[in-house]
Amino acid sequence: NPNLPDSLNFSLYSEAGSFGIEFEGLGNRQVVIEHSTDLINWNRWDVPGNDGLPRNPDFIHRFTGPIADPQSFLRLNVSEN
Repeated sequence: NPNLPDSLNFSLYSEAGSFGIEFEGLGNRQVVIEHSTDLINWNRWDVPGNDGLPRNPDFIHRFTGPIADPQSFLRLNVSEN
């Protein structure tokens, strides 16, 4: 679809014992944030709003959660709606 961006801009941050990610919405695409401590096993990151619903592309969406393990990784799983 030529109306959808072919890249996703995002930022990672940490603050006061938590870390997070923020990104622009992709309209008709679902985005689920996944978490891992070993880069092999991935699970949906259990934070409010991480429900996979399409996000408004006119806004920056921010998700924050506790640092459960000092070795933590996030990835974005993007799929067509």
